[in-house]
Amino acid sequence: MSIFYRGTAPDGPGPLARPATVAEMFPHAEAQDDDLRLLNEELTLWQGTVILPGDIARIDVPPGQYFLDGTDTDRLNELVQGEIWEGTLGSLSPTSYPPAYVGGWNLDLSWLERGNVDLTAARKLDPDALLAAEHARISAAAATGAAGGEPDHTLLGWAILPRFDAARRVLSWATEKMWSDEDGPVLSLNIHWFGRTGNIVGVLIADMDQIDEVTEALPGFIDMVHFAEGCRHEDFDPARDRACDVGPRALICGTD
Repeated sequence: MSIFYRGTAPDGPGPLARPATVAEMFPHAEAQDDDLRLLNEELTLWQGTVILPGDIARIDVPPGQYFLDGTDTDRLNELVQGEIWEGTLGSLSPTSYPPAYVGGWNLDLSWLERGNVDLTAARKLDPDALLAAEHARISAAAATGAAGGEPDHTLLGWAILPRFDAARRVLSWATEKMWSDEDGPVLSLNIHWFGRTGNIVGVLIADMDQIDEVTEALPGFIDMVHFAEGCRHEDFDPARDRACDVGPRALICGTD
């Protein structure tokens, strides 16, 4: 089944899935190397409304962003980062940056089939307590990370405070960290859109000097995911569906 809906989007504002090539959207952009140039010739950049695999949800791509599907996102990440993520759904990038642009950023999306997350605790988040717990987790994991070759890093604080949108059932937060192999502090944004049997996870890594760009884009990201009827968080049926044993605090503190 195609990831892109070819008929009338259910409850969607449209227009539907407008494709473009990299050359069409970025006519003056030059690829950094031959491998990326060849890949760019095959990538499809989408705007409008897209439907995710299994028809579980639609994404209304925010203005000023474009979407790569899961296959193209995996191909790009494998080329640039040397790895791909499990459950990739796609990625979004600003229309000011062509794919894999040095100094650009993107929001990678993946699906976690983990059961229905109890969001009761998300309504009473304590940023100070969560920050202390994250400091403790990083300190405890430092020795193991060093042994595995992971660069040292220090949590400097919240870049964006944890926030739960109860109406949309979306949890978001961003940290500021300093890594030993980076020249400056790094922004790490996390967004969780909660559905009936799991959640869509968004991860964005950028330089801290791009915080204004990311903060401006965040409301559009929070609003863009719409689970289909029967796949929404509130459609959970305890008689049939599995409940997740990981709560919002564990997601934020990375203890899941």
